[in-house]
Amino acid sequence: MYKAFGLSFGSLKGLILFVALLVVFVFAYHKLIQSSIRNNPESTYRAVREHCHYVLGKHIHQIGQDDFSDKFQSCDDFHVKSVTVAGGVFDPVIVKIIVERQNNFPLDKEVFIFKTVVINFNFLSGLYGLISGNWEFNFYNAYSDFIFKGSI
Repeated sequence: MYKAFGLSFGSLKGLILFVALLVVFVFAYHKLIQSSIRNNPESTYRAVREHCHYVLGKHIHQIGQDDFSDKFQSCDDFHVKSVTVAGGVFDPVIVKIIVERQNNFPLDKEVFIFKTVVINFNFLSGLYGLISGNWEFNFYNAYSDFIFKGSI
């Protein structure tokens, strides 16, 4: 008797079918999440803008008040070029946002990677985002490309 994911299968064919259906489900689920996030572009725009505000706020004592106000307002000077999604099944939904910086965008980065705010019950929080269309990302922490590529 074969076992996978704590389930018992009477034949090798049943095990292979189960694994194949699981792989198809994960890819389809990723596509649905990616489509939902792309249909709500304000959530990714807001995550980058608020991350910019947060990073500038950490350096408020090093920047003069007038210069800080100008930089704070210039956090809106970017366009989202692309959005890619990972995770959502075993890991939280992770979004990779590539921006096109405009005139005075104060951050040197063009790639931002964020996780969703809710990181407990990963599958259910992703499903909630799909149903509600409400995607909130934790803009306090930006992650590496390694974390993004390794999430399922």
